[in-house]
Amino acid sequence: MSPQQITGRGQAERLGDALQDLFARYEEYIRNPDSSPALASDLSKFACVRICGYLEQGIATLALAHVETRSAPTAVRFASSWLSRMQNPRRGALIEFIGRFNHQWGEDFRKWLESVDPANTLDNLVQTRNDIAHGLSTGIGHDALVQYLGLAIDVTDWFADRLD
Repeated sequence: MSPQQITGRGQAERLGDALQDLFARYEEYIRNPDSSPALASDLSKFACVRICGYLEQGIATLALAHVETRSAPTAVRFASSWLSRMQNPRRGALIEFIGRFNHQWGEDFRKWLESVDPANTLDNLVQTRNDIAHGLSTGIGHDALVQYLGLAIDVTDWFADRLD
């Protein structure tokens, strides 16, 4: 398959594979008894930022591919300009985002998210990423990162099932 034929799902999967590789390297490092606790903390923050970035970019990629396969070039350019400015992927923003494609998808996503993320882990991921980006003191453990990673993959897969 040529690069022009890669689907939105394929592009999102490539982003996910790169994230999984990063996470595997992170886990390998933190399991090493000789690893520096300070560097392990820095790597966990980097992994958090990348997980949130994957979620943003994966969804934007899927949305743009959806528009590209169904729209005229002018509509694609317009959509691309908006998708490049995607908001933080908080629960409410994602419900509103997918609802703009199809109102029922917004309701379906809200219900699905309530069932898989009753503790608002998604919003915690975004808040932690923002705290890190703004230089605030924050610690993030391995278990939280595993939870964030799993949820980011699940949410991106949900979007892929609708948009690709």
